[in-house]
Amino acid sequence: MGRVAIIVCCVATQTLASGATNGFESRTVRGLEFIKFGPAEFTVGCPSNVTAKWEHHLVEYPPTNVSVGVFWFGKIPVTVEHYCEFLNAKGFESRYANKGKLFERIERKASRYVPKTRMTKHAIGNVTFAGAVAYCEWLSSVSGFKCRLPASAEWEFVAKGKENRVYPWGNTPTEDYPFYAVPGTRKDLATQEGVFDLIGPVYQWCTDDGPPTSDGQQRKIVRGGTIFRTGLFPEKLNVPPNWMWRVSEPHKADSNKGFRVLIDP
Repeated sequence: MGRVAIIVCCVATQTLASGATNGFESRTVRGLEFIKFGPAEFTVGCPSNVTAKWEHHLVEYPPTNVSVGVFWFGKIPVTVEHYCEFLNAKGFESRYANKGKLFERIERKASRYVPKTRMTKHAIGNVTFAGAVAYCEWLSSVSGFKCRLPASAEWEFVAKGKENRVYPWGNTPTEDYPFYAVPGTRKDLATQEGVFDLIGPVYQWCTDDGPPTSDGQQRKIVRGGTIFRTGLFPEKLNVPPNWMWRVSEPHKADSNKGFRVLIDP
């Protein structure tokens, strides 16, 4: 595999509130906190010295040297509360989400979209790729910053960190699966930089195209999620390691399809 360079453009038209999370530089815009990463060079994919359990992934996820620029990565996935703000500004379009499923978490009150009871802080799900991109475009327009979905390599760098972690929190898997974790609450599964829910309640859309369907339909890479069943151990649930990604047709809006936002500096 060749060397891949991800070029990040720089724009800044408005000052963000700045601070620190776990000693790492952070900024907040529209109620979303972002943590600074990069620039860096690292290896995406399955490590060549992986244990026997994961050796079959070396072909599917070959190690590849890449570089990433500076970027600000969302501390948590976008929540129901955040997505309602977008819907109230732009209105609902059928291309954004699975309407029936989306409105299991959201309702209309006095002509406004509001989270249903106890859903406010939960991660938004049932969102299509277009619905995630539209949110980022709206956030760009109201903040003055370049907001977008992360590239798969950027997501993986955040998950691995400079320590090249196997899982976002370290090198030991967990069996305390965060199926329904409220974003930002599982400190034991956060990165040392303070990013939560990389393994959590929703898969997260990335900008990259993945392998197409057998009939040539486009699919996008999704990252994170909660669990999967590996081909060598079909009887056992496993937490996905940081190099693993999945694919989904962009129009599909399953309950476990959400996203997080990245801001270019």
